[in-house]
Amino acid sequence: MRQVRWAGLLGLGLSLLMALSAGCGRKPVVESKAVARITPEEVKARLDDGEAITFIDSRSAGAWADAVAKIPGAFRIPPHDIPDELPEMPKGNPVVIYCT
Repeated sequence: MRQVRWAGLLGLGLSLLMALSAGCGRKPVVESKAVARITPEEVKARLDDGEAITFIDSRSAGAWADAVAKIPGAFRIPPHDIPDELPEMPKGNPVVIYCT
C-alpha cells in the first residue's frame, strides 16, 4: 500500500517538472536543460540504490494540509517561490518537484 501511495503521489505531481520548464505562460521557473520527467518507479529505484534526492512538494498550503500522503523530509515550497528557495536546497542532489 505504501508503494502505491508513493507512486500515486509522485505520478500525479512529477508532471510539474515539465510545466515549470515550459513556464506555464510565464517566465520559466527552472531554466535548465537538465529538467526532465522521471517516473515514480525510477525515483524508487534511485532511492533503493541509495541516491540522495531532494523532494520539493509544491502543493498549495491547503492541499498540503489536507493531504494524507506526504514524503518525509520534502520541502513544501509554492511554485512561485522555488527559484528563490533552490539555492537553499542541498547541493549535489537531484531535485524532484511534485504536486497533486
